[in-house]
Amino acid sequence: MKNYKKLTTIISIIIILFLFIILFFYNNSKNRSNAELNSYENNDTLKIILKDILLNKFPERNINLDKVIQVEEYAAASWSDINSGGICFFINNNNNWQILQFGGGYPDSKYLVSEFGMSTNTAENLLDGVLPNWRTFQNSNNN
Repeated sequence: MKNYKKLTTIISIIIILFLFIILFFYNNSKNRSNAELNSYENNDTLKIILKDILLNKFPERNINLDKVIQVEEYAAASWSDINSGGICFFINNNNNWQILQFGGGYPDSKYLVSEFGMSTNTAENLLDGVLPNWRTFQNSNNN
């Protein structure tokens, strides 16, 4: 009986250690993907490149980019000028950023998936990066 208690104690300790190891690796992979997701959120270089593209396309507007985020080959930026604002989307083809959409309003992830062929995960990560509460807009539009 004494050996049985020792064995169950050892097994319990092994299980607890195993769970801690799993949680450790899960949290590290989650933090790594968040770091990758946010790698350009405050990147001035990408912001300058994207703003330059917009100003060349729309020279009459005084466009300001607020948040910029890149996920895979896509980027999103929240923008504003004196009259309006919204979110614009870009794609990087062979190190050449191109505008996918520039306009007012806030599209949902389903639109980005169907219009631009990005994955649902990419679309949601872009929207999370530039407009964290976008799901509330989507939900209020569905009611």
